[in-house]
Amino acid sequence: MLSQTTAEDAPLRWQGRGPLRVTLVGHPDLKRIGEQADLDAAAAALGICRLFPSFGAPGWPPDRPIEERCVSRQPFRLEEDTGGVTLHPNATTSLFGDHLDASVHLEEGVLERGVLVALGRWVLLHVRRLPPGPASSEAPLLGISPEMIQIQATLRSLTRTDGPVLLLGSTDREAAVDVLCSLCGHDDPVDVTLAGIASAPALREELFGTEARPGLIQRSGPGVLWIRDIGQATPEMLPVLQQALDGRAHPVGEVTRDVSTRIVAAATTLEEVPEALRDRFHDVVTLPDVLPVEDVAWHLGRTLTQRLGEVGREELVHRNPGWAEASALLEVFTGPWRGDSRNVANLARRIAMASPETQMELPPGDEEEDAGTDLEDVRLTLEAQGYRISAAAKALGISPNTLRRRMAELDLPVAAELTDEAIEAASRQADGDVAQMARLLRVSAQGLRLRLARS
Repeated sequence: MLSQTTAEDAPLRWQGRGPLRVTLVGHPDLKRIGEQADLDAAAAALGICRLFPSFGAPGWPPDRPIEERCVSRQPFRLEEDTGGVTLHPNATTSLFGDHLDASVHLEEGVLERGVLVALGRWVLLHVRRLPPGPASSEAPLLGISPEMIQIQATLRSLTRTDGPVLLLGSTDREAAVDVLCSLCGHDDPVDVTLAGIASAPALREELFGTEARPGLIQRSGPGVLWIRDIGQATPEMLPVLQQALDGRAHPVGEVTRDVSTRIVAAATTLEEVPEALRDRFHDVVTLPDVLPVEDVAWHLGRTLTQRLGEVGREELVHRNPGWAEASALLEVFTGPWRGDSRNVANLARRIAMASPETQMELPPGDEEEDAGTDLEDVRLTLEAQGYRISAAAKALGISPNTLRRRMAELDLPVAAELTDEAIEAASRQADGDVAQMARLLRVSAQGLRLRLARS
């Protein structure tokens, strides 16, 4: 903060209400999206301009001014009045896309939802009133809004138990699983996609292994095994999954034994989970279906930075002018779509693959966008990920089922569908090297080994 309120600041006190949290929603430097400042009355009255120094919590990210020269040195100020706050603009200030040439009153109800203030063409701020009470200075692991901080606290409480966990909802399950792993002191999770497994025996081999090789549960040891799509379980798979969720492994050729692997499963709704599995979960965590504006911005900035790096376009992160004008971002944050993590990833990938001059397009309201997944992008990503469906789907920001539909359009097989003749031809060409065979057949090496085991 710029300063602390004292007794002499009585006319500027917030009168018991929470501070104003200002979040950088749009900025030419993508890594800065999500930086925040919590303003007391004195700091807000002093104003925000391009030299404003208070963004970012200590240590995350480093405190630094807005810096953009298209933003005026003249501050815009927020002063408390009856029932809300008055915004005093400067020459570059816009509110929800409309240029301000006079002060405007913002009521408390509006501030609780948040308002979008643009400074110049590129800097976009989200201003909202926080509830009264002490603010946490801890650097967030799963987003940045109070809602996400609460989710983080819920995940932290799971470290006191060791049973299987079910994550419901559509908000960034990958991040939630990563946070849970970190809090439990484990490395990255081992993940499995049921839709990519052809039968119950194949699932048993995948989870519990065989006499010749360990399964995923043994390989993950005391870590976390993530079942990405528990709703895709077939009736034949239910006994195998029940055994795994009960913490009992029964590898082929061995007696039943306890395992220390923690299982996390994910689904959009509880109804998707087979009824026979629901009572096997010790904890059920419901993630928000819709991300708050701050989290949409944070995920978009983070994901877009990663996507640009993946396609060798890192220079676009710092290009000037900014990566998207404030007016384009306003369409995203004020439209009917507020964004879940899957759509945010789709949008980020589309921006990253486009030329710098390409304008953003709004994704559809509620459904994943198949059309946004370019076939050449799918082909290159699958090749880079060794044709592992779950890893490629995560990199593309789409579901495994959508990826399989795109693979069918490219006439790309999955290992379970390979004919004996195709496998034998690849074996002769690769001299029996399974990894080389998988590259020739354009399937994952793991899937090919399962296919060979069934033969």
